[in-house]
Amino acid sequence: MAQQGSAVRGTGPSTSRASSCFVRSLISAAFISTASRIFANAFVLNRKFEPVSLAPISRRETAQSWLHQEGTGILSRGSAVFSPKKSLLRDAPPDDSSSATVEQLELSEESIPVQSVTSTLSGLKTSPDLVLQRAGIDPEEEEIIRDTVPHRLVSHRDIFCNRELQMSQIKAVGFDMDFTLAQYTTAFDELAYEGAKKKLVEIMGYPEEVLGFRYDPTLFRRGLLVDKQLGNFIKIDKHKAVRAASHGSKPMPREERLNLYVRSLVKLPSFLRDSRFVPLNTLFQLVDAVLFAQLVDLHDSRPDLVEKGRLKNYEKMFADVHRVVDLCHNDGTIKDTVAEDPEKYIFEDKEVLSMLRGLKEAGKKVFLLTNSHWEYTTVVMNFVMGNKAPHTRTTEWLDLFDLIIVAAGKPAFLSDRRDLFRVDPKDGRLLNTCPDLIADVDGYLAEGKVFQAGNWKTLNNLLNLQAGREQLLYVGDHMYSDIIEGRKSLGWRTCLVIPELAYEVRTQQIQKKTMAQLQELRGELNDVDLYLDALVMEQRKRRKANDNSPSSVALDAEIREVRIKQEEVTKRWKKLNLELHAVYHPTWGELFKAGYQKSQFAKQVQDYSCVYTARVSNLGLVSGSRSFRPPRERMPHESVLDFDDLPRLLEEEGEEQETEN
Repeated sequence: MAQQGSAVRGTGPSTSRASSCFVRSLISAAFISTASRIFANAFVLNRKFEPVSLAPISRRETAQSWLHQEGTGILSRGSAVFSPKKSLLRDAPPDDSSSATVEQLELSEESIPVQSVTSTLSGLKTSPDLVLQRAGIDPEEEEIIRDTVPHRLVSHRDIFCNRELQMSQIKAVGFDMDFTLAQYTTAFDELAYEGAKKKLVEIMGYPEEVLGFRYDPTLFRRGLLVDKQLGNFIKIDKHKAVRAASHGSKPMPREERLNLYVRSLVKLPSFLRDSRFVPLNTLFQLVDAVLFAQLVDLHDSRPDLVEKGRLKNYEKMFADVHRVVDLCHNDGTIKDTVAEDPEKYIFEDKEVLSMLRGLKEAGKKVFLLTNSHWEYTTVVMNFVMGNKAPHTRTTEWLDLFDLIIVAAGKPAFLSDRRDLFRVDPKDGRLLNTCPDLIADVDGYLAEGKVFQAGNWKTLNNLLNLQAGREQLLYVGDHMYSDIIEGRKSLGWRTCLVIPELAYEVRTQQIQKKTMAQLQELRGELNDVDLYLDALVMEQRKRRKANDNSPSSVALDAEIREVRIKQEEVTKRWKKLNLELHAVYHPTWGELFKAGYQKSQFAKQVQDYSCVYTARVSNLGLVSGSRSFRPPRERMPHESVLDFDDLPRLLEEEGEEQETEN
């Protein structure tokens, strides 16, 4: 497994290192002779670059791919419908806009490309790629068998570690339900989206045009921020620099983005603290994002509706969207429909049951902590048990857990003092209880282990945890309610479920050569920059000395030639970066990257999730005593140590010693 921050330098590392060392030694020599300068110049300028074998990616292919497996039409929420191997588009006419010219590229460290995506949802069928993105499940994978020796090959079935975690010290493991134990299809999104549209028109008085909107799950991804005030969506990196933006569903030009969020003379906004910005922390919120973006587009294109009062300002529209989507979750629009046919709306992961049972067999207390109410929780957990039809539902799933808390009200559950009620599983009735006066926890839970509301202190008492919060591991999908608050406020150990991670990992594996070429080009650009900088320093020195000799004239010409080479390498790097960027998502790129930096989402994953994985059942692939250790982090000045090469270097050293002996 590659170490964090390790540099991958193309397919010819020896040539790359030789060139870098040569140029740097030349610079340090300060151009002792004209011959050395000319030779180095020729070496850098005549460098051969391997052509990039990355097929052009058309906008239509990426947004409108036909999918090749029978099933219900679903799309990835917050992750575009792409195949990293080839287009799945059938019978599509050629698209001349499939590849961008160099003149159209604006990509740099400070700007990642944004393109519009127009998707057609009709006629789509389930594909393994989409299941991989949406649920972290690969229908075509073979049974996973783990050796006792730690493996280096990264897989979407892996559990990745940010902070050392020893499962042997964990006494209790808790789970969120929605988008954790149960992953939802985009048919689930459609229920919320269609219901919210009708409520906007029928209850909130929005124009009839809203009913013509169509749900586009490819527009946005998790980790973005919604600027409610301006109707924008932005992606920021770990330094809180805005790297990409759109206004409504339309990509924002680079200059407009810089003027709004970088060059403004007013105080820069606090993206993570200002209520003006709303993070997309969970897949649930992508319905809100799509509907709000479409309202922004309608607002801008129909000023007459604004003048008539049929459309409000951006901030009020966002509040209305949030209100009607919440209403759909609470009034039965969504959950009553799911209860009738859960198989249409929930992915089936048959490994969840064995994972939960395995944790109990390992001596862990297992609990469920969900914001869903009892009636819906029993529907979903029965589906997880394999009881798909309404008449097959039982309460046997309760045996999977030592404790169940529904309607928890996270994140308030993690801070507020809220009353706890016992739930009668037979009819869902709420019964008063007083957990503060419990003398015998086991006896208390024997009377009934299903509760509603309460708070974290009640949870600790019911789990009978005596030796601190580090004994509890909580697994969830919501970045704030499940992970940040639990880790930062309570010190819980945390595991973040990121379904999109499966697609990201597989795409990285498929595009490994392209990524190496990209890194090689960046290394070449650094070498050219260093060489040009040395030439400019020499030129400055000669001009101060009024040196007009022929060699100085030649130096000026040399600088012009190197600048041309610098521009050529930069364009090649930008073009390749654009193409690789579009493989992940044509507008927002990699989930964990913003430009050449980690995205803010990636930073939060690293800061607050002790471990993270693509699907919850991956926890069943490890024992209850497994120790997770993070890879060695590196600072830029440590790049001289190529840790990925250490095994090879040690092997070579051993061979040399054998030869000497």
